[in-house]
Amino acid sequence: MQRESKIWWMRLSSNPSRYRIVPCDLAEDLNPKDYQAIDIRTSYGDAGEVTVEQLSLVRVVDDKDFRLPDARTGETVQPTVIRSVIELETATCALLLDGCDHGRDSQSLLLHRVLAPYQCGIACVESDSELSADLADLGQHLKHVLNHAGLRLSEGSGLFSTKDASHLAEHLLETDMLGIPYTLVINEQTLRNGLMQLRSRDTRLAETIHISDVPDYLLNIFKN
Repeated sequence: MQRESKIWWMRLSSNPSRYRIVPCDLAEDLNPKDYQAIDIRTSYGDAGEVTVEQLSLVRVVDDKDFRLPDARTGETVQPTVIRSVIELETATCALLLDGCDHGRDSQSLLLHRVLAPYQCGIACVESDSELSADLADLGQHLKHVLNHAGLRLSEGSGLFSTKDASHLAEHLLETDMLGIPYTLVINEQTLRNGLMQLRSRDTRLAETIHISDVPDYLLNIFKN
């Protein structure tokens, strides 16, 4: 169970190697056969460590009236209780620190995509003023589709428009700071062939997807 708990924390981390299992010292009056305890801790370098979960195994005091059958042998045995303690405030702070402690040269919040307050944003890049109205309509349509699918769009309208590539780059940096895992970038090419860019916060790379794959492609990412 302690291994599974550690793996659970590692899956939510931007740096899984920061988590470790630390045995706890027992009082002299406690029998190691009847009581065991460990902490799951996360390290932030020189800033120190934080205990995110406490696990303890305690054998119930001998009571002839409280015995349970062993699943393997069928014999009745004295049960042992496993207790897990997670303090909500401490765990929340630890995950936020984990999202900030990533060593990037720019500010980013690398929260796990399941924990991110916003899951996706939409950016429209307009280069042809004659098609700007159609592109805006497409952006609103995508916004409706994503909202209907239950995906959490970025703050405000969830839709950003610009005619300047450098302005788009600044916007993407802002989405990284908000911890938004993915941004859909659409342009006039999307109106012609349905292709758009899906930009990842973690890799800062974009892959090409078709409008027919939205939102199933994103839902599959967050599901898995």
